Amino acid sequence: MFFLLAQNLDGEIKATDEGLQVNGAKEIHLKLAAETSYFHRDFEKTAEDNLDEIAFSSWGLLQQAHLREYKSWYDRMSLSLGKPATDDTPTDQRIQNIKAGQTALHLGKLLFDFGHDLFDTHPPYQIDGNFGYTEGIAEMPLQSHEEGIIRILPAIPNAWQSGSVKGLKARGGFTLDFTWESGEVKTIRLHSSNGR
Repeated sequence: MFFLLAQNLDGEIKATDEGLQVNGAKEIHLKLAAETSYFHRDFEKTAEDNLDEIAFSSWGLLQQAHLREYKSWYDRMSLSLGKPATDDTPTDQRIQNIKAGQTALHLGKLLFDFGHDLFDTHPPYQIDGNFGYTEGIAEMPLQSHEEGIIRILPAIPNAWQSGSVKGLKARGGFTLDFTWESGEVKTIRLHSSNGR
């Protein structure tokens, strides 16, 4: 169940069967409160109360409250992938060592302690955990965070010395297909959905 509040500083907002119609407004604020029966038996009333609580809060106050609430979740732990920085063994080599029968107690402990959350193997399933993992893998062969720059093979693990990617998206409306051998790009096909 969700409730939506549309607020305008100028102009006009009108609810229609097709959605919201906005006329002459330079700025509108959409505030959404959603709940399910997972945490609250009377989830409809809870969602409505939550929307009433934020109805007259500014964007800045809502953002600060959101950061305060969720920062505690993200700052509650730190993650170390093995030995101190003096160990230069890449993670993919560590995994190969385990497959070959070597013991890596620190990786086993890491999986036991955090794998339940990191690999999203428990209810309630969080789709952002699944997408976050996928995004992390997709950023190994291609990154496009900087304005006007697409980086190819910025973080390829040693185990991926040769390979190919098809249909990977980059910022700016680009789709790329490319191949690489011995860690170097061999072919690139770039398509722009914007026609540029």
